Amino acid sequence: MKSNRHKHLLHRVQTKLILTYSIIVVAVFMIVYSVSMYMLKNQVKKELLRTDKEALTQISNSIVLMTDLMVEKMIAIYSNDYIQWFFAETSDLGQEEFKKWSVESYDTARRLKEVRKTLRSNAMLYTLIDGSNVLVTNKGAIFTFWSSDFISEYTMNISKERQEWDDYFIDSEWNYKWEIVQNRKSMNFQECKNENTLACVYCYRSPISGEQKGYICMNIDADELNRCYSSYLDEDMGNSIYIFDGNGEQFSGLNPYNTKIPQEAVKELLLLSDNEGVSFVYEDKAYIYNCMKIPSRNWILINQIPISCIDKNNSAARDLLFVIFVIGGLGACGLVVVFTYKFSYRIKYLKGLMENAAGEKYDLSYEVNYYDEFDEIGESFNRMVGDIKNYTAKLVQEEKEKKINEINYLHAQINTHFLYNIFNSIKMLSLLNRNKDINNVITSLSKLLRGTLDVSDEMLTIEEELENVKHYFKIEEIIHLDEVVLNVNCPEELECCMIPKLLLQPIVENSFIHGFKDVHYKKEINIDVSEDSGVMIITVKDNGCGISGQQLMNITDYRHGYSRSIGLKNIEERIRILYGQDYGIDVESEWKMGTTVTLRIPLITRQDYVMKII
Repeated sequence: MKSNRHKHLLHRVQTKLILTYSIIVVAVFMIVYSVSMYMLKNQVKKELLRTDKEALTQISNSIVLMTDLMVEKMIAIYSNDYIQWFFAETSDLGQEEFKKWSVESYDTARRLKEVRKTLRSNAMLYTLIDGSNVLVTNKGAIFTFWSSDFISEYTMNISKERQEWDDYFIDSEWNYKWEIVQNRKSMNFQECKNENTLACVYCYRSPISGEQKGYICMNIDADELNRCYSSYLDEDMGNSIYIFDGNGEQFSGLNPYNTKIPQEAVKELLLLSDNEGVSFVYEDKAYIYNCMKIPSRNWILINQIPISCIDKNNSAARDLLFVIFVIGGLGACGLVVVFTYKFSYRIKYLKGLMENAAGEKYDLSYEVNYYDEFDEIGESFNRMVGDIKNYTAKLVQEEKEKKINEINYLHAQINTHFLYNIFNSIKMLSLLNRNKDINNVITSLSKLLRGTLDVSDEMLTIEEELENVKHYFKIEEIIHLDEVVLNVNCPEELECCMIPKLLLQPIVENSFIHGFKDVHYKKEINIDVSEDSGVMIITVKDNGCGISGQQLMNITDYRHGYSRSIGLKNIEERIRILYGQDYGIDVESEWKMGTTVTLRIPLITRQDYVMKII
């Protein structure tokens, strides 16, 4: 039951250790995995922004190149004689003359041969209902020419949207000689494909008077501008590209996913866009905005990148990292299990040693191998066991010495009592002048004392003890002049068994002194030695007068310390000291029926006794 309880306790300890260390390992791996994923995401983001910065630079350069080409074309138009003639002629025409000239503009188109060559493409001149002239090329470029006088005269005939568009250019102060601006509304030109167009405007002044004569405007279809960056759209990335002017108005963009840039993001980007040609990043919860201010243009180029594409781009690395961490985590958990079982094995080993020590098995020690905390406990256990062994040995030695002293005391008590009786008997013999009997008594006594007074050893063989009994028996026969028959029955195989000395003599002495008192029939003492289950049984029986019930009770009170029988009490105490409470003597007697004393002691052979001493 105790072993099962310890086993269950050990299993609980193992389970708790495995769970605790597994949770720690998983937590550590999750933290490391999260940090690694964060670093990986930042690295992918950093690389993506670096690549995107290069793309923005290329787009910006393309837009600058295209707008510069627009300016070059307008310079070519401006330097053309026809343009100068146009502004000079129309400025002096009245309304009717200008309309007539507009109708005849097809003839005027023949005079644009040099303009066609400048644009490197076929060009056609159209006349709009408002009388302005428009040149459309196959590149999507739209050139319009009109005079300031014409605009002021025909204000009432122009739509409100057109009027606002014209006022925007007339009232603006240009920072550049040729201004590239956003066309807020289309003029609804016949060949214009997009409502939102890019306008390149120049305010024409007379080279002589400096008087403002009119405006030259070139409109570019938005598709033409979009071609500058359409190749930078990445389907895998899912990005969108926009171009905003300095007022935060979008005038160009490719947005295949119908996303929108929040107004607060646009405002933030305008605040950040101070340095031309330098990219900067703005980020919200859903998108990363990589931006760049286009050199010499008050425009902001924005690449809108979904944050989800970063996870998409690092999905392979993330999956690989996840697999690595899962395998590493499982391996670590396996090591935890192995370590825990190894740990618990050492606990079990140490527990087994402690259980053996609790069972008074001290011939054991903990084997030190790792010099860790467990080995420190093991060394402490070894010291404890050593101390217990030494203390136990000391206690055993002290107990042994105590027993020896007690036995010597009891032995001396028996000897004193025995010798006192013998010497009294010798005194009586001397008074009766029985000198010959005295001589025989002294001879038998010397033989008896030779075997019993040796204090170096408490034990004798049964054969030697019976021989001492015979010497004492002879002494008693001489003293009392009685014929007493002594019958000894001891199997030969038991003669070499060990017995405490003077164990039988006091019993035989009691038979002579008390049992045969006032007995006139044939006296007889029988000593029988036998063995039963490792216990030697010695029976001493006489046919004396026996003991009455009250007397027997008084005699057997030696078990409680009240007996007046020194001999029986002495024998009982010696047996209990030497062999424990399971052994001792029993007395049975009936009045006029004799007395039987039975001794029970362990069966110890001479060989076992010698080995025990060694």
